[in-house]
Amino acid sequence: MANERVLQAVAYFEAGNADLVPLHDMGLTAADLDEILELVAWGDKASLEVKDAVERLYEARLAEEEKAGLAIPLVVVKEERRGRRRLLVMLAAIGALLVAVIVWRARHP
Repeated sequence: MANERVLQAVAYFEAGNADLVPLHDMGLTAADLDEILELVAWGDKASLEVKDAVERLYEARLAEEEKAGLAIPLVVVKEERRGRRRLLVMLAAIGALLVAVIVWRARHP
């Protein structure tokens, strides 16, 4: 969910504004600028030239944050293994249940 500053910037650009000074005044982080780049309807409601300028600002802000040690490292958590384990456990349980039903029916005709 985008914060209020990001939504204001998106509305600002989609209104046709091209000046980047308000972005500097808003104190947006690199993550905020990245969200803006994703949310604005570039080419439709805002010009692609402005998008290029925002991308350059994003890259500069990211470099500043990394240099200052403020950048948040990206952590990727692999959920697939848990999902696979759960799937295997569920399949094993279903298989065991089927075997139990077959054995029960064989003993109780």
